[in-house]
Amino acid sequence: LTSFERTLEELPLLRDMGSWIDQAGHAFPAYRLVLVAILLSVVGGFMTWSLSRSLDITALVVFVSWGLPFLKIQRDRAARFGALEEQLPDAIDVIQRALKAGHPFNATLKMVADDMDQPISREFELTFADINYGNDLRRAMLGLLARVPSVTVMAFVTSVLVQKETGGNLAEILRQISEVVRSRFRFARRVKTLSAEGRMSAWVLAMVPLILFGAMMFTNPEYLPVMYSDPMGQQMILFAVVWSSIGIFFIRRIIRIEV
Repeated sequence: LTSFERTLEELPLLRDMGSWIDQAGHAFPAYRLVLVAILLSVVGGFMTWSLSRSLDITALVVFVSWGLPFLKIQRDRAARFGALEEQLPDAIDVIQRALKAGHPFNATLKMVADDMDQPISREFELTFADINYGNDLRRAMLGLLARVPSVTVMAFVTSVLVQKETGGNLAEILRQISEVVRSRFRFARRVKTLSAEGRMSAWVLAMVPLILFGAMMFTNPEYLPVMYSDPMGQQMILFAVVWSSIGIFFIRRIIRIEV
């Protein structure tokens, strides 16, 4: 990075956004994400204003276009955390077997980094490097939790830190943690299966207006242009989009069950 880019990246908001981007598995500066969001909002707003000449619809498109890059990063971040949590029980099993074979704990982290795939291999490689270059175990494990703030990683980190402070059989503790994590995933999959009907209902409710709009445009092209060319029709469309979005949001909150 140039000195100007480094100055931008040191801004508090962009620094937090940079950590957010790293957690999503990407490797580009945070200011570029902001520039992409600005570019999309400008292009989307210009095209919408050229077609509709409606300030309300243009403002809505600018807002949505601005949020799309951040939504993509959020989805990538959630997907990466989900993949890492799925890999964690296998990683704990590797550590458990290596501890029983007599390897030190920091060497077991290196084994996970060498033997397993992304994204968990990168996180354990960073944790191993943190310990190997002189940091203590507590800070290294808390650094892992800061990079991957999830319940399963918190359980793993807590068990390791508590064992180091109080003693005990770490291999046996990790075996129990692995069983608990796997049981949690089995229960989460069962909940997801049982809530599939609710999710399908949400999709149907969200897509029916769009499908009807498209069908009417196809079957009777002269019928709908009056709505999006008249100011009152534009306000009605904006009102419908906003309230449909609010309804979809609440439906998602109802059917999304945290395990």
